[in-house]
Amino acid sequence: MAANASQEPGIQVGATSEFTLFFHVRAGHGAALREAVHALQESPGYRPGDYALPIAVIHEARFVPFDDDTRLLFATSFDGPWESYMVDFASKPLKIYAFPSPENPGHLVLIVNTLPFAPPDGRFSDGLICRFRIRPLTLRSDPVGSALYDVGAEEFVFECVFSDPGDADGAQTGICRTPLGEQISFPVDDPEGGKGAGVRLFAGPCWDPFILDAPAALRTIATGQLVFTDPRRSSWTARTSSAS
Repeated sequence: MAANASQEPGIQVGATSEFTLFFHVRAGHGAALREAVHALQESPGYRPGDYALPIAVIHEARFVPFDDDTRLLFATSFDGPWESYMVDFASKPLKIYAFPSPENPGHLVLIVNTLPFAPPDGRFSDGLICRFRIRPLTLRSDPVGSALYDVGAEEFVFECVFSDPGDADGAQTGICRTPLGEQISFPVDDPEGGKGAGVRLFAGPCWDPFILDAPAALRTIATGQLVFTDPRRSSWTARTSSAS
């Protein structure tokens, strides 16, 4: 069967598509890379069937160090076109993001995506606690092959709960408890959110652009260095609605 030409990564044979990427691993980082791959494989949600959520279109996705850990192979095959792979990748629940605030230096932005592709009137369960548990990381200067970071013992916990969304108008309120014990109340789906104790809060469905330079993301993972150099490049661009 002939392979179909495509502008997307990889090739397609019949209903099955694939793409394969090769990376150079930074000298001395082979052992740390193997540790990271092992941790990824053992993490909940990595394997089909975890959380009773089968992977819809992906057959497999493998990271394989080789050549004495100086190179890394990433190979995957999946049903349908490239877009179906990325939708399946992006639609799994409980995606957590953390990054420095571009507006307020010295502040950290934390996002948890609880319901990918949430409807505009989507609300949060009043039976769940959304919890962020944060510990400081210190870059290690130990010999090659050790863990990259020391994890601090002190833990900072933010907990958010939500009121019963059963009212006729669908209004819902959230309450967040900070590590110092302050409680901040805020309305759900309000662009202004809530503020207090040095914290700004928002919860509700979002209609945000999803832009991903997949090769740069994988090179970042493989090398431990940010390699996003072209802000105009995206392997896949879409808009997703999610409850965050």
